[in-house]
Amino acid sequence: MATNTIDDGEIALENNDKTEESTSPPKDECNVALSDTPFHLLESRWTFWYTHRPTTFRNSSVNYDSCLKKLGSFGSIEEFWCYYDHMKFPSELPLYSDVHLFKENLKPMWEEEGNRLGGKWILRLKKGLSTRLWELLVLALIGEQFNVGKEICGIVCSIRPQEDLISIWTKTANNQMSKAFESPKLIWWIIIPTCIVHLFLMAHWPYPIPFRYLGLFGDFCYYLISNYRILLCLILWATVIAHLFEAIAARQICSQLNIDQDSTYLWMIQTFILGYPSLSILQGYKRRGLCFTINMSSSSNNQQAKPPAMNLSDAEWKKKLTNKQYRILRQKDTEYPGTGEYDKHFETGIYKCAGCGQELYDSSSKFDSRCGWPAFSSSIDTAVRRHVDADGYREEISCATCNGHLGHVFAGEGLRDANGKIVRERHCVNSASLQFQRGK
Repeated sequence: MATNTIDDGEIALENNDKTEESTSPPKDECNVALSDTPFHLLESRWTFWYTHRPTTFRNSSVNYDSCLKKLGSFGSIEEFWCYYDHMKFPSELPLYSDVHLFKENLKPMWEEEGNRLGGKWILRLKKGLSTRLWELLVLALIGEQFNVGKEICGIVCSIRPQEDLISIWTKTANNQMSKAFESPKLIWWIIIPTCIVHLFLMAHWPYPIPFRYLGLFGDFCYYLISNYRILLCLILWATVIAHLFEAIAARQICSQLNIDQDSTYLWMIQTFILGYPSLSILQGYKRRGLCFTINMSSSSNNQQAKPPAMNLSDAEWKKKLTNKQYRILRQKDTEYPGTGEYDKHFETGIYKCAGCGQELYDSSSKFDSRCGWPAFSSSIDTAVRRHVDADGYREEISCATCNGHLGHVFAGEGLRDANGKIVRERHCVNSASLQFQRGK
């Protein structure tokens, strides 16, 4: 497998400046070196996969499946080291490369049966830190060191320009995994509320006489009340306003970490009461790059993924679509915000795919997100496919019938629909990808 000629399927493998004869596939070396050696079998069989998606991939119609290369499968310790010794470290791979380790017969694709209802954990790392952590994670995974090992489908190391990502894919996207709430030490719950209440009494209590019975501390408080009551009021309300802004900042961090709505409310209330001691915990989560479970399944929990039913050549698509529709649906371009005809469109009816006519969204799910693109809270069952975007961050949505690019999905933003109900996620769709049919 390790040769001097490196292409997209072999770029993850080491050359080590050896000749072509000495860099034959590791599997052949295993057959020779270990033919008479007993194998130490692993509990599960695993497969290494590799993808390299340069920036040009994002604006092309190349399928993700065509970029996915299988490096090899193994079921024993000896076979694993034959592959791993010939693989490049993640830090040596080009940008937009992904190395996958998944259980055998399971591809790193959300459309796979074992991944369809799953989710993933994402760890964001500074450049240069991924190699060591990836190696430890690989060894722990194949060595069955996780108590929930059977729940794990595989792991991915993604090389990106600003940071590297390590993802753990799970079979199910259990909502409980995304509920993260932590409280500061008890001492902060005693000190901060007590100080705020005491400051409120000093600033607004019209009868300061009882403070004179608290000894020297009471005399000092009485002196402040008598001479600096206005200053005390300013300090009190400055504290309240500061805690309010810290609560808003906590909500934004919870949205970035994809923490569920109930836990987000708890974080906001706690941060409004305690201020920075609560906010600093969330900031610590953000610095460590921890991103909680992201449900990568479709809008309907029971949706069955299906392959595109309409496959046309590029020439046929160009003939069928307008230039703008072709650029967005087939080349995954994005229209400028506020320029689409359906951004402020709220008539009753059905929104269909502009490429194939597949019904995608009911008008009842549309709401005004003020983002500049049409926004929907959910799609019609089985109409929309979801998969990880080429940038490794966002979740792309496409038509399940023709695989035309629609837009992206964003979760945990705290937006509300026309009825005032908080929406779990926002389908941000290009107007050029849609056509509208009045009525229902």
